Amino acid sequence: MRYRFRQLCEATRRVLLLLVCGLVLACHEKPVKTPVPQSNHQNQELIEAGDRHFRMHHLYGWHQAERLFRQASDIHPTRTLRQKIQVSRLLQLIRLQQELDTVVSRQAAAEACREYTSEPAERLCSLLGHPPSATEPAERADWSSPSLESLVLLLEGESRGETEVPAGQSGLPAPVLTYLRLRRGEAAPQEILDTDPLFAEAQARLGEQRLDNHEPVAGLLALQEALSLVEGYTRVLARLGSYELYSAGAYAKAAEHFGRVLDKHPRHLESLLGLGVSLHYQAHYPRSNQVLNRLIKAVDQAGDETQARQKHFRGEAFYYLAFNAYQARQEKAAWSYVQQAEEQLGGTVKALYLGGLVAYHTSRPDEARRRFNAISRRNPPCPTYYFLGKLEKERDDIERFLSMFALTPFCFGVEIDRLERSVDSASALPREDPRRSLRLSRAKSELSEYCEQARGYASRMLDTLSICSKCDDQRRQAIESTITTLMSSEGRKDE
Repeated sequence: MRYRFRQLCEATRRVLLLLVCGLVLACHEKPVKTPVPQSNHQNQELIEAGDRHFRMHHLYGWHQAERLFRQASDIHPTRTLRQKIQVSRLLQLIRLQQELDTVVSRQAAAEACREYTSEPAERLCSLLGHPPSATEPAERADWSSPSLESLVLLLEGESRGETEVPAGQSGLPAPVLTYLRLRRGEAAPQEILDTDPLFAEAQARLGEQRLDNHEPVAGLLALQEALSLVEGYTRVLARLGSYELYSAGAYAKAAEHFGRVLDKHPRHLESLLGLGVSLHYQAHYPRSNQVLNRLIKAVDQAGDETQARQKHFRGEAFYYLAFNAYQARQEKAAWSYVQQAEEQLGGTVKALYLGGLVAYHTSRPDEARRRFNAISRRNPPCPTYYFLGKLEKERDDIERFLSMFALTPFCFGVEIDRLERSVDSASALPREDPRRSLRLSRAKSELSEYCEQARGYASRMLDTLSICSKCDDQRRQAIESTITTLMSSEGRKDE
């Protein structure tokens, strides 16, 4: 009896154990089913679409080809797909550098060429001065065509300064020939776009032409269209930065555009200068100095640049370094930089004017007088006459002091009249004209800023005249009347 009872208990225990194990297993997360691989048919469609875009032979086509090849590689990676991705990327790199008229940077070439193994990619990398470092032997990709081979030969010719199409290159892709004509100014951008609206290089030049023709709205729309075709199109970003800096006065926007160019091309001289100037006008002097010093270093390392361009960029860098130091009241640094700027820029009005300001405020009256006198007959900034007057008063040349102070309000008045005509011209545009709002806003802003500057100098002139005991009363009163009339006149116009 006891034996059967023990058997029953043992059976019950086993049943309970099985139930508990079943509950535990039931509570565990169910295994995720492995997704069914996408079909080879879909993969082949992506590759064929990528090949079609690649054969467009321009930025948009290569950009889309790389995207499609990557999607195909995510489904089924192969060596051939890797080669297609590599060459597509490398051709974009070269074209973007051509668009900026710069040499392909060795750093970018090294990154792009690190594992290239197909023969076209190997030759392109060698063209950039950075042969691929792959351990496996180079081989001809099974998709390379005579057109790609011709393109490689063309780029090799351009690297040697040959601007003409190589002789016997009948297999050169038509879009490449079109691009060469576009670069040489032999093809109209609109004609190219009528045939191929995806030709981003032509779209960019159309925008530039319209900006140059004072059609800002149409020009900006064309540039934005080019940017939508090729994300991060550095030529377009650089031109947008220049427009925002020099035409619209939107310094923060300009700095953003130039920064995006420098992310890809860190030694692009125009963008380094543009970013430094944009930061200067936002009063970010330390950051501006960092960028301007980068510009000087980049110029020193740019052996392919002409001497004239090197002097220009060095001079501009030293000029704004001096300007930054002057604004930050760092007189010693400002004087050192301004001398270097004058050495590079020569006797330009802006370099001599800034040199005169720095010399005046660092107690170098003879240096200041020499610079201000050198530009006094070259349509200089109006404060030139004010500072010359102050300098002449300090050496008791009262006659010349009064002459310079008489010229100062006259100069300000002429410039204010010019700015008012700009406002009137913008206001006269039809209200439906898309240029009207931009031009009117900019003209009013310039007038307001200049009137504020004129008021400041007028006030200082009146203070100086009021304590001039050696001045002829009649002449002094005449100058004071002119200054008062100027302040009253420009005050009403500024409202």
